[in-house]
Amino acid sequence: MYVAEGIIPTVTSGEQVAAGQQVATFTGCIETGWAQGGQGDGAMAAALGQACTDGDPGCRSTWCGWSMSQLIQASGGPAGIVQSGGVVGSGC
Repeated sequence: MYVAEGIIPTVTSGEQVAAGQQVATFTGCIETGWAQGGQGDGAMAAALGQACTDGDPGCRSTWCGWSMSQLIQASGGPAGIVQSGGVVGSGC
């Protein structure tokens, strides 16, 4: 399983920062999903070609994400929101 947060850096790599200085802004998005496990260190949806290739792993709903949503909902949490365009893929 993996968890990724939507973070926008407010400083650049190598920039010196001071204690208490803001270094990033949280977008309010958190993404969870199935990890590749022994197949690599990324998301399973990416390994199966379901994820976007433009650098935004959460740009569309994937079958792997829908599967994780079902697990969270079955555990008593809120279900995820399927993005417009429906779910991409057919298994995870």
